[in-house]
Amino acid sequence: MSLTFVVQVGGASSALPETMATITIVIEGVDDDPIILGGGEFTVTEDVLPEGQENFLVPDPGFLFHEGQLTYSDPDANDVVTLDFSQTTPPAWSAGTLPPDVAAALSSGFSLIDNGDGTADWFFTIDNGLVQFLDAGESLSVTFTVSASD
Repeated sequence: MSLTFVVQVGGASSALPETMATITIVIEGVDDDPIILGGGEFTVTEDVLPEGQENFLVPDPGFLFHEGQLTYSDPDANDVVTLDFSQTTPPAWSAGTLPPDVAAALSSGFSLIDNGDGTADWFFTIDNGLVQFLDAGESLSVTFTVSASD
């Protein structure tokens, strides 16, 4: 975008001779990064659906399930935002080495659906039967990062 101004100095009502100058201001754009909001830390508990989801139609009643929604936007009006996710920490068990089948289930339990309207729904599921080995006070953890690019 550019703006051009013509400035006149002097002239008919002035003792100075008429002089013209052109001033052009150019505003250059940059590729702004998309903005994504709505992350956090969420918990599912062995044998218990999260609060507010007791009546939710889970894919299978033998699965622990949690969902959430992210919002995203891009200040650049014509950019198309693409969402992706990756596992950023390996699955871990607070009491020792994680059984391989549980580690695999934790790694594959996350999914993301871009709604195409500036929101994306995320889901996490794990077979409740796989976590029955946990004792009180023990936990499993895995971290996923959702990224937005344009």
